[in-house]
Amino acid sequence: MGITNSNYYSTLAIQLNPSASVDSWTYMQLHIVGVNVFAKTNFAYLPNFSIRQIASPPEPVRTSAGNKKFLYLNGSVDALSFVMSKRTYGFGFFTRARTVVDMRRVSYEAASALLNGEGFATVNNRELLGQNFRNAKFSQMDWAEYGINFGKMIKRKQNILITAGGNLKYLTGINILYANIKEFNSYDNDNGSFGITSLNAKVLRNASRWKAGRGVGMDLGVTYKVMENYVDKYYANSRLSNCQYVDYKYKIGLSLRDAGFIKFKGGTTDTRVNGSGYFDPYHSDTSFIAAMQYNFTSKNTYEKPIWASLPTALTGQFDYNFDNFMYLNFTVVKNLVPTGITGVQAPDLISVCPRVEIKQVELALPLSFQKFRYPMLGFGIRFRSIVFGMDNMFPLFMKRNTNGINLYFSMAISIFTNRACETKRMSVSDCPSYRKIGKNRPKKRKNFSSRKKR
Repeated sequence: MGITNSNYYSTLAIQLNPSASVDSWTYMQLHIVGVNVFAKTNFAYLPNFSIRQIASPPEPVRTSAGNKKFLYLNGSVDALSFVMSKRTYGFGFFTRARTVVDMRRVSYEAASALLNGEGFATVNNRELLGQNFRNAKFSQMDWAEYGINFGKMIKRKQNILITAGGNLKYLTGINILYANIKEFNSYDNDNGSFGITSLNAKVLRNASRWKAGRGVGMDLGVTYKVMENYVDKYYANSRLSNCQYVDYKYKIGLSLRDAGFIKFKGGTTDTRVNGSGYFDPYHSDTSFIAAMQYNFTSKNTYEKPIWASLPTALTGQFDYNFDNFMYLNFTVVKNLVPTGITGVQAPDLISVCPRVEIKQVELALPLSFQKFRYPMLGFGIRFRSIVFGMDNMFPLFMKRNTNGINLYFSMAISIFTNRACETKRMSVSDCPSYRKIGKNRPKKRKNFSSRKKR
């Protein structure tokens, strides 16, 4: 969240709102490599952790009991990407690999059993029984994506500028694991008997491999800007506007991210489990496992295609300019994928981020609330086109109990100013247009009011 709203880092900004390629303050940007890793949970924490222990972290400590444990982990490797902004257009391409792990509404006992690799198979996990919960899930998906971006100014009138854009993505699926317990009701009596009164669950998975699936996705975005000067004849990064930028007073953005799916084929397994089971260790001549298997129905379907949803989310952005290169941003992300849909979900979060940005240097301090309630304070630093940041910076300076961490790094090559503005030569695309009225006569061009040159 420290860099995705930057006006100078268009190759990452288009992942938050694809219309960011239009009227970018960087003429052309070639992204070389970037890495982002994020994790947040309320199931466990690292005691007295600091970033110096990242290679050999302390043993996690599990938190107290509860029925709403969550874990969200995402990682991405951003490879070659390119964005160009000129006149009224923005366009580019990007390549990246992504992974998402998402656990929601899982009880402490169920999460402990899964972590121990035991489940219902041993009497040692008898404490799991007596639990009642619905719609708990665990999912994990890996994929690669190759996309193109296109955006355009759709309105320029007085001091109002509206831009719209989209990303179209081709997806290569690698792995899908999705488990959903729709209903789990159990009991543990004082007389020693215990059992499950109702269980309804499904597990879908595939054999992990490159090109295990394929799919499509898209992002759509629009940005409304109130500019500090008139933009009726404004052309970004063009000699038609003397390559001078018109800054905004504030802007409002809305985007739909990761709408799409991946179809996994080959090596797939679809397991459905229903039923109930009862066991009395003092009056039974069979085992707990046999008693469970006798009362439960389990159906496996092999080689059936699995359709998995991307982590579709709706995002909103508000960015206010205090002048003197100081900005304040508010970003909201709301997941749109229901828990019962096969696939992975996006995190719910809200971020408040003040930042100072000029062409050479940028500093941001994002305060984000995961699931709208768990705070994390981070920082993002950009020096020209090299970025480093964290969404939780406290482990960098002190030892403390830590249940969320994020690291990101990015490197690109940027041309901030159109070279045509640094020479007396003009290209054909920068020539003013003509119209016929009797003889060919050039259009009169209105003078720009004063603008800051970034």
